Amino acid sequence: VDKDLVEKINSASKNGECMKQFKGKSTLQLIQSVNTIPVAFPKQLNTCGRICIHESGRFVIVSNRGHQSIAILRVHQHGPLRGQLSTVGYFHTRGNTPRHFKFDSSGQYLIVANQDSDSISVFNFNQSSGEIRFTGNEYSVPSPNFICCCPLHDQESLSGRNTATEMVV
Repeated sequence: VDKDLVEKINSASKNGECMKQFKGKSTLQLIQSVNTIPVAFPKQLNTCGRICIHESGRFVIVSNRGHQSIAILRVHQHGPLRGQLSTVGYFHTRGNTPRHFKFDSSGQYLIVANQDSDSISVFNFNQSSGEIRFTGNEYSVPSPNFICCCPLHDQESLSGRNTATEMVV
């Protein structure tokens, strides 16, 4: 992909410029389209909220507002499908309108902010399979819309004894 061309097209579209100047230039080509919800669920009742790539580079995670789920997609690492995605599964977020989600620094826990049900849910993330499982930890928080994992530093951890490592905000 010609990064400069992509940046010029992006800039032109933001500025409302005519796209004729890019006619005949190299273009991006769609190589795959993947559903983030089951085929049986009406697409018009869903919007994607957030998308991220797990720090391992092996999974793409998408939140679905409407279906109230997290879709997890595996990134193929080898062979003819290298770089393409396959569905691991769709996992209910235990709330409504998954506005935001974040992995903790270990990549083992997925924390989901369910905005319209006033809750935060915590899931174990299996780094081999990509599946998530509810930990049983759910917190009541008024309209959460962002998750941030911040390192904690107390006197013990500063002196070399590692205690609590993160706080979710």
